[in-house]
Amino acid sequence: INLNMVDAEGWTALTIAIHFGFFDFADTLLFAGADIEASNLNGTNALRYAAYNGKTEVIEFLIRMGADIEAQGQSGHTPLHMAVRGDELDAAKLLISKGAIINAIDNQIIEDIKNNVIPNSGNTDKGSTTHVNVVDKQGNWVGITHTLGWASGVITPGLGFMYNNGMNLADPRPGNLNSIAPGKARGSNMVPTVVLKNNKPVIICGAPGGAVIVSAVFQSILNSINYNMTPTESVSAPRIHTESGKVFLESRIRSDYKEKLIDLGFDVVQEQYPYNPMMARAQLVAIEEKTGELSGGSDPRGGGVVHKV
Repeated sequence: INLNMVDAEGWTALTIAIHFGFFDFADTLLFAGADIEASNLNGTNALRYAAYNGKTEVIEFLIRMGADIEAQGQSGHTPLHMAVRGDELDAAKLLISKGAIINAIDNQIIEDIKNNVIPNSGNTDKGSTTHVNVVDKQGNWVGITHTLGWASGVITPGLGFMYNNGMNLADPRPGNLNSIAPGKARGSNMVPTVVLKNNKPVIICGAPGGAVIVSAVFQSILNSINYNMTPTESVSAPRIHTESGKVFLESRIRSDYKEKLIDLGFDVVQEQYPYNPMMARAQLVAIEEKTGELSGGSDPRGGGVVHKV
C-alpha cells in the first residue's frame, strides 16, 4: 500500500487525518511509514496546511513527530509563510518559538507578530467557502455557495471578485473518473438546493464544508421534510458522514446506533465533538405553507446568522 498516494481530490491520507483531527490515525500512518513531508497535489504538506489554518495543536504534534519546520512548498513557502498568509498569529508565534527562520519573511510582519498584531498578509478576510440563502416578499428564492478553492489570484478589472481554481479538485492522472479532459467539468461538492412542492419553493438549503456539504444539506432537508423539524432543529440535529470507506458520527449519536453500524460491518469513527465544524455548516430557510411565514436556521457548527427584515 502506498501510504503517500493522493486521492481524487489531491489529498494525502496524512493531511486528511490532520484535517479531521484524527491524531491517533495520523500517528498510525507515520508509524507505518507515511512520509510526514509528502505533499498534496497543490504542494501543501501537513505542516504547511496546519500552519495556514492556524491549527496550533496539529503544529505541535507534527513538529514532535519530526516535521521539517523549514520545508518549502511548490511556491517556496515555508510553514511560517503559510501561517502569515492565513493571518494566523498564534500559529506564526508558535513556529517562531520552535525555531522557524524569521529572516525569510518581511521584517514588518515579524514585528507585527512579536507585538501581537495580526500580520497583514493582504487577505481581506479569513478564507473559506461561504453560503447565503435569500428569500424576498416577491417570492424569489436564491441560494449561493461560493468558494475560491485555493484561489487563483486573478481578478478581472472592474468586476471586483477573484476567480477560483476549482480545477485542483480534478485528478491530473489520465484515465480516471475525475481526470482532466477537454470540455469536461470537474466534480463539485457544492449543492445549493431548492425544494419545490406543487411547483412552489418550500425549502432552500446549502452549506460550506468541503466534501461534507452533500451530507449536511441532504440530512438537513430530510430532517425538515420527514421529521417535521424547524429550520434550526434541522441544521442542528446530530450528523453523520461517509467518505473513504468510513462512517463518521458526531458524539451526540447514540452509542447503541454506533454498535449496530459496527455489527453491520461498517468502519465507524465517532467524533469527540458534539457539533463538529468539519461536518459542514448548513443554512436553511423554510416556509409555513398555511400561514406563509418564513423561518430560518443557521448551523451552530459555524458562524452563520439568520436575519429577517
